[in-house]
Amino acid sequence: MLNYIALIMQKLLHRHLHNEGIHVSPAELIEALESMKVNRLQGMRNANGHLYSCSNTQALSSSMTDTDGNPVTLREFCDRILKVCGVEPLNSLETAPSIKRKLKLKLPMK
Repeated sequence: MLNYIALIMQKLLHRHLHNEGIHVSPAELIEALESMKVNRLQGMRNANGHLYSCSNTQALSSSMTDTDGNPVTLREFCDRILKVCGVEPLNSLETAPSIKRKLKLKLPMK
C-alpha cells in the first residue's frame, strides 16, 4: 500500500513540475529528492534548540539547465522543486522551528 501511495505522489509531483515548465524524467526527480539530507548536529544548540545541517550533493543534474543552458547542481534543482511546491528552500544550517515553518510540519521533530 505504501509503495502505491508513493507512486501516486511521484506521478502527481512529476505532472505538477511538467505543468510549471520543469521537464525531467522520474528517475532524475528521484535522484534529486534523494540527494536532500537533513541531519541533527550533535552537541550543537542555540537558543531555539538543536541545529540541523541541510545539504545536497553538488553533483550536476543530467537534464536541468539554467537560462544560459548550463547544467545546474542537484541542490539548485531541489530548490526549484520546493519552490514549485510552495515550500521555502532550506539553508545550510537551520533550527528545528525554522525547518518546521519552512516545510509546514505539524508533527514534532525528533
